[in-house]
Amino acid sequence: MLKGRTKQKDGASRESSRGEDKMKELRLEMLEKDAKIQAMQAEIQKLSNALNNNGVKPAVRRHHPLSATSTTITTDGAGELTQNRSRMGRHASISTANVLNAVPDENEDGLALRIVEMFKDPNKHLA
Repeated sequence: MLKGRTKQKDGASRESSRGEDKMKELRLEMLEKDAKIQAMQAEIQKLSNALNNNGVKPAVRRHHPLSATSTTITTDGAGELTQNRSRMGRHASISTANVLNAVPDENEDGLALRIVEMFKDPNKHLA
């Protein structure tokens, strides 16, 4: 009779050790999943902060000490100097405007017109 009882204890102890092993495995799995959850929560927090901030830094207004007016001094036909002040636009270039105004007007160039026609209808101009 003693032999039967010891077998039952051995079987019960094996089952309890299997149960303990299973519990350890489940605890480890649970710890791993908790770590993954925390990493995902940190990622969500980071993305939420990036979305709220939208990567936009507040605009810094800078002081521009240059005046937005230009002074032009010209001579009249009588030889007198005159001073004109005018407001410059954002993309103003006084030198460029002066150069463009100084370019003489050209009449139509016959060669240029022939080249334009050649590109419009190249079949007519094949020789």
